[in-house]
Amino acid sequence: MSGNPPCRSQRGFTLIELIITVAVLGTLSLVAAPAMSKAVAHYRAQTLTHELTGAFALARIHAISKNVPVQVCPSDGQRCLSHADWNRGWIVFRSRNGGNQPASPDDILHVYQGTTGAGRISTTQGRPRLRYRPDGMSPGSNLTVSICRGEHLHAHVIVNNGGRTRTERIPNNLPCPRPDNPSPD
Repeated sequence: MSGNPPCRSQRGFTLIELIITVAVLGTLSLVAAPAMSKAVAHYRAQTLTHELTGAFALARIHAISKNVPVQVCPSDGQRCLSHADWNRGWIVFRSRNGGNQPASPDDILHVYQGTTGAGRISTTQGRPRLRYRPDGMSPGSNLTVSICRGEHLHAHVIVNNGGRTRTERIPNNLPCPRPDNPSPD
């Protein structure tokens, strides 16, 4: 028997193999990043579409079930804004005596935060809010809310006079409509 221990082979990466692996991963990341950012923008705009549709459904259901007028309006979280800047967020509230602002904080049913990074929202000119009567109807002209991701139109959320909401996906890369020029509050 010899006094030398058995020879063990070393396992691991050489420096060259590690550099090649990092270079390949870096190249794949650069190729995948634009597609990934498009996918993230798409899903954010889709989530925004669902949140808006959900707010309209909540308002209509509450108006019918509680037999009270309910409104959805662009908001700073506590009161309706005087212009149609839905990007800062919106509220759903019971409209006591037909008022255009919540009479008390207890009248606010839900607050939706702003859309930072999720997309851009613009509405039908001249219709900055959505009102539901106790019968679920939404008087006035149809409300069309355009949801954009980047410079492209993603979807329309449309509410008709009967109070029914429908979503229309936009398949082509149509340009986003220019928003109204909101005046600061």
